[in-house]
Amino acid sequence: MISMEAVETKQPEETGEELEELIELKGVTKKFPYDRSFFGYKQSLTAVNDITLKIYPGETLALVGESGCGKTTTGRLILDLEELSGGQITYKGKVRDDFTAEDWQQYRQEVQVIFQDSNSSLNPRKTVKSIIRSALICSGLYRRKDKEKISARIIELLNDVGLRPPEKFMSKYPNELSGGQRQRIGIARALATEPELVVADEPVSALDVSVKSQVLATLQKLQQEKNLAYLFISHELTIVHSVADRIAVMYLGKIVELGTNKNVFEKAIHPYTESLISATPIPNPRETREKERIILKGSVPSPKNPPRGCYFHPRCFYAKDICNEKAPELETIFPGHQVACHFARERMER
Repeated sequence: MISMEAVETKQPEETGEELEELIELKGVTKKFPYDRSFFGYKQSLTAVNDITLKIYPGETLALVGESGCGKTTTGRLILDLEELSGGQITYKGKVRDDFTAEDWQQYRQEVQVIFQDSNSSLNPRKTVKSIIRSALICSGLYRRKDKEKISARIIELLNDVGLRPPEKFMSKYPNELSGGQRQRIGIARALATEPELVVADEPVSALDVSVKSQVLATLQKLQQEKNLAYLFISHELTIVHSVADRIAVMYLGKIVELGTNKNVFEKAIHPYTESLISATPIPNPRETREKERIILKGSVPSPKNPPRGCYFHPRCFYAKDICNEKAPELETIFPGHQVACHFARERMER
């Protein structure tokens, strides 16, 4: 069973420590055109809507929400796999729009990804050695003729992710490995360029519970050893509670609550966050029976035609007239905790 014990957070907002962010998203927006005609696209849907986030060195920021809320698109925007429709991304104090060719090369080395589906993200025609070797050469860290150095680095990476003895795995193809082993290969490939930030997109959702625990333990061990920062994208709050330092809750492309692990789980203010946490499984059967489950009415609106005002108000059990008329801003309720709700302060005092 995956532990529900929260990690100890280490945020500058709480400690008073001045810590410069590794990456910052400012007003980031992504629109996808649709309804194409002879004259071009008539309309567009907003998958990511004016979000602002900071990720600090060595921390795990979890991005959570229902399927289709824009979590993966946010990760792809950070990875430059999607083009921004608005806003800007800053890395180590430099706006990405101002990057030189050398800056982009460094960025692509230092910002890596672990994909959700290890089956489709690993080339079935390449051996493990060839897969990691390609990452080392394409990143520019090694040249093709550096065969001995490349082999030594691959062995080191496989050891780091717990695939031992590494020589046993180097000649294997992805279809010869278990799901957990394939995901560890994906982690090794992401670490090949010695990144500072890893976007982990549902990295354990396709794995069995026991394997999830092993992979999560590997990710946490590597984070401690290499001071990695993770953007951990997930819809499983049980896992998020066990790995995240801070949590950003997304709904229909917007951030509705952002805070430390402890504050979000113990002092959830936004009604959507409250409903997500109420649905989180608890290992103790007695606590599960006594727990009050919040059932939301209706379903998630389509991003093609979002509601007026607060996007969540049609499903909210606290909604009032203002919620239908005006969209709430993401405001700081207390240090390190932001909420987008007209009645956030009122609910905080309840």
